[in-house]
Amino acid sequence: MIDYRNTNLLFASVLTETLKRLGLTTAVICPGSRSTPLAIAFARQEGIEAIPILDERSAAFFALGIARRCKLPVVLVCTSGTAGANFYPAIIEAEESRVPLLVLTCDRPPELRDCHSGQTIDQLKLYGTYPNWQTELALPSADMGMLAYVRQTTIHAWERALYPVAGVVHINIPFRDPLAPIPDGVADNLLDEEDFFRGIKQSVKPMQRYAQNFPVQWQKSRRGIIIAGVAQPENAREYVSAIAHLSKLLQFPVLAEGLSPVRNYASLNPYLISTYDLLLRNTELSKQLQPEVVIQVGELPTSKELRNWLTSTQAQRWVIEESNHNLDPLHGKTTHLQVSIEQLAEAYKFSPKDNNSYLQLWCECNAKVRLKIDIEMAEIEQIFECKTAWLLSKALPTETPIFISNSMPVRDIEFFWQPSNSNIQPFFNRGANGIDGTLSTALGIAHRQQSSVMLTGDLALLHDTNGFLLNNKFVGHLTIILINNNGGGIFEMLPISKFEPPFEDFFATPQNIDFAKICATYNVEYELINSWEQLKEKINLLPSTGIRVLELQTNRKLDAQWRKENLVKFAGNII
Repeated sequence: MIDYRNTNLLFASVLTETLKRLGLTTAVICPGSRSTPLAIAFARQEGIEAIPILDERSAAFFALGIARRCKLPVVLVCTSGTAGANFYPAIIEAEESRVPLLVLTCDRPPELRDCHSGQTIDQLKLYGTYPNWQTELALPSADMGMLAYVRQTTIHAWERALYPVAGVVHINIPFRDPLAPIPDGVADNLLDEEDFFRGIKQSVKPMQRYAQNFPVQWQKSRRGIIIAGVAQPENAREYVSAIAHLSKLLQFPVLAEGLSPVRNYASLNPYLISTYDLLLRNTELSKQLQPEVVIQVGELPTSKELRNWLTSTQAQRWVIEESNHNLDPLHGKTTHLQVSIEQLAEAYKFSPKDNNSYLQLWCECNAKVRLKIDIEMAEIEQIFECKTAWLLSKALPTETPIFISNSMPVRDIEFFWQPSNSNIQPFFNRGANGIDGTLSTALGIAHRQQSSVMLTGDLALLHDTNGFLLNNKFVGHLTIILINNNGGGIFEMLPISKFEPPFEDFFATPQNIDFAKICATYNVEYELINSWEQLKEKINLLPSTGIRVLELQTNRKLDAQWRKENLVKFAGNII
């Protein structure tokens, strides 16, 4: 829908109409004056949901969540000044985790910069090297050549947000007054719209090149493993099936991170290993399990035990990832095959190898440790942090999206998430691994989707309580499983925990917050969980609308002590 009331609105509506035709469905708009023409254009554009959000940091992570789920760019709009700086944490996360975002920061015209005109900062290249591409548009002009320039620049920006690797595009857009829709008599019916927008089509991802000359070593080796790292694939079943196909052909076990959908499609893969972190704590067993070949699908799992073991083995490693990112933080003997696992599985076909003792050792040890975990967790009756991840893996409804916060939740998921055929899809912000924006991201993932769940600690939730302001714009349901141990539990696992002071005040940072009162402030449903049966009842059937917090109060010191004493015991005496 083209708005001819004045030059600014004509310019802005050409941009929004172009984006709609490219496939944009959502624009997140933060309030402000300088962004008025874009806010009006997006609000009037049919086919694009324009969502106003007060807090820029929360808005950016909400947009990130939507884009992470739909795999298409989401637009972020803000006014001039420091507003755009609040997008920065989400932009870093989006770029690091390859999520497409199109960031439109509005600005004063050049003549009002560097002269203390108010609400003006240097917005050019505001986000450093993080964007895939960045530019500043020319000032709006009711000229056919300039309108064609806006159209083509917008098309290029959309494509750069998606290809060759998804990420962030930043466009700085200056506007002169008048910003409001005051007619100027200049822009009247300037365009033949049907002709002007002809040929703009939704982007189709180009075919990636197939890997060729597959390593002969894969087929020759009888001591190989496949590592299924953190992953949020567009089609989880196809992704998991591709890994299973390779595993069966090569007779390699699949070490599946808890933040991978592989654990939730267990029947597809007979050689699924979910307890690798615990197995590798057994020094003798870790030596027996040393591989010759490691196939790493995507990014490495969170496990420090696994990473240290890979470094010590110095096995030849292949990284399967279609992007051009360097995914080897261990700096090992690594070859990057720039191809998706789905494409690799489609092209990689030969007769399966025979079963072997190395594979059997992995599977037998995994089964023993899995049984120990299940027995131990079933017997624990008190509210206890580590059991939460295990219970969620067993009790959540089929296909529930779950967003897992950073710090201890992701690690408990890796330790204790039980494989099943639940088809649950995990989501997370593991690009930069920060705790900022967790609530807003989870709400973005759940927006207009099926009822979803978030697992978080107290500090991560407190860091993003402005996300609750989305309550009146959010469409759908999110249940927040809140582990409240009054502080940063992950720091209890670090050497600094033995030094007091300054540990408690400067690292654990307990906040002593009454979450029932916070929820009441934001009109969010709240319930304190006192038993595992109560939790199971609340998550077996999720509501369809609203935001709900289920709080589990735990003892941070006792939980940390339990991990230190028990994680190493699960794999003890199994060989």
